[in-house]
Amino acid sequence: WLKRPALREISADSTFHLEELHDSDLALFVCAKLSDIRQDFPGWFRLLTVLTVAVFEEIKTPLKKPCLMAIDEFANLGKLEAVEVSAPYMRSFGVRLLCIIQNIGQLKDAGYENYETFIGNAECCWWLATNHKDNLEYLEKRLGRRTTKEKLDGPPWWLRLFSRRYARHGLKDR
Repeated sequence: WLKRPALREISADSTFHLEELHDSDLALFVCAKLSDIRQDFPGWFRLLTVLTVAVFEEIKTPLKKPCLMAIDEFANLGKLEAVEVSAPYMRSFGVRLLCIIQNIGQLKDAGYENYETFIGNAECCWWLATNHKDNLEYLEKRLGRRTTKEKLDGPPWWLRLFSRRYARHGLKDR
């Protein structure tokens, strides 16, 4: 990837140091096409991610404000040993790691055999409208099944403000 003139040029010199992510209000955004991340420049994106993690591990001074490190298409970077090892304790050195993936299968395919530990150590997991088999099985195993009360139909919201008799509910097993 260093044979590409544009990437070689931006990698040779910089107007900032990664330490500034720790010491200042610097915000770094790197946006790229998925094909760049997966095929053309995966090494460069992996290097940037690993170096950023290393900088925060090395600087022992606590942060005044936490640093959000958001990595979209995380699984497409492949397995990053540095992130896997440091993810459980990144909060202790001021990093809030946000890894965005589409399904658990991507983590498995990327080589994260201990994906449950990775997810378990997360401060928060958002599961959005998933219908992926592995995701559903994992969530059902962790959350269990519940009976929920849902509104089936009824009048407009403003009519329900005045009377409960208009609301009709039913039970659904989830």
